[in-house]
Amino acid sequence: MRDRPGLRGRASAYMTVEAAYIVPFVLIFILLSVSLSFLLYDRCAAVQECYVRAYRESIRKCEAAPGDSSAEGWTTYVAVRDLSFTTEKGKYAVAAAEGTVMTPVSFAAWSEGGDPFTFRTAMRARITDPPQSFRKCRRALALISAVKELGEN
Repeated sequence: MRDRPGLRGRASAYMTVEAAYIVPFVLIFILLSVSLSFLLYDRCAAVQECYVRAYRESIRKCEAAPGDSSAEGWTTYVAVRDLSFTTEKGKYAVAAAEGTVMTPVSFAAWSEGGDPFTFRTAMRARITDPPQSFRKCRRALALISAVKELGEN
């Protein structure tokens, strides 16, 4: 009977070839996941900052001073560069952010329109008068307590 080499000797070569195909895809997937998580973090931070700016604009009393359009905030952005904020006041106070996305992979070939490297987000807040709403709430609470006192007497 002829001595056949064991499967153990041939398996290492198969594993090397399979790893040569699989490892680059796994690394690309990990890099894309990290890049996407940076972009998601930047979007969440920009949405939060837009809402804060919209809220501040909604309670601002003087009409002469424009809203702050600088991108200086408490957040450091990772994947977005040249971020600028704009605020407008009408029926709602609207704050918008726009910047350039720095991605490691170009998705321009698959985009069907628009600039794939532009990051945009906007939030709006209803224009309010907090002292007036506080007064209304206090009046309602005073009315409720007066009704309770009449009910007890």
